[in-house]
Amino acid sequence: MTAFSTLLDGTPEPEDDGDLVATLVREAFEENQIRVGPTAYLGYQEVHRPGRARYAQVRMASSRSSRRGRLILMAAASTGG
Repeated sequence: MTAFSTLLDGTPEPEDDGDLVATLVREAFEENQIRVGPTAYLGYQEVHRPGRARYAQVRMASSRSSRRGRLILMAAASTGG
């Protein structure tokens, strides 16, 4: 079985209602037409940019098996900025 991965990037939208898993599910489908399985929170990175408010980039992961192999999703959701 082949394994491959992709890194998604997105921002929470009002319809996600503050739920970062909902953001991951929505972004995975919008960007790659992938339905997400169980997810895991990995952590976050706080971002500091001159002249901008601090914000966090949340890291989450999910995996899904298919006939083509195992897909590992890594997501970065920005929670502000």
